[in-house]
Amino acid sequence: MILRIAGKTESLARIREFVLTFARELGFSEDKLGEIEMAVDEAATNIIRHSYNEDSEIPEDRRVIEVEVKKLDNGIELQVSDFGKPFNPVGVPLPDLERHVESKKTHGLGVFSMKVFMDEMEHQYLPGVGNIITMRKFF
Repeated sequence: MILRIAGKTESLARIREFVLTFARELGFSEDKLGEIEMAVDEAATNIIRHSYNEDSEIPEDRRVIEVEVKKLDNGIELQVSDFGKPFNPVGVPLPDLERHVESKKTHGLGVFSMKVFMDEMEHQYLPGVGNIITMRKFF
C-alpha cells in the first residue's frame, strides 16, 4: 500500500495513521507500534523540516512524501521517499546522548530514533527521483 501526501507538517498525523493501521493489522504489540510510529514520524518530519523547508528550488508539486508499507513474513517494511537533495541518514553517527542532554537541545535525535526503534534501516538516492529510506521492524 502506498500513501502519497503533501510534504507539510499537517500531513504527519495522516502518515502516522496510515502506517499504524497497517502495522496494527499485522499484529504488532502496542510497544512496537509506538516505536514504528516514532520512526516514521521522525523520517517524515526530517523530510519536511530539512529537505523541503530548507530548499526553495524544489517545485511545490514535488514537495510530496511517499510512504509504502509492506508485509514481511516476520514483520513490516516501510519505505519513506522524498524528492529532495541526497541525504543519507544511515551514515549519520549516533549522538553522544549525555552531551546532548547537557546542551538542553530540544531536537536533533530524529535519525537516532529511527535507528534505535527500527531493526533495519537503509538509504538509497536515485538521481532525478530522490531519497528512499527503507526501515524494517520485526515481530
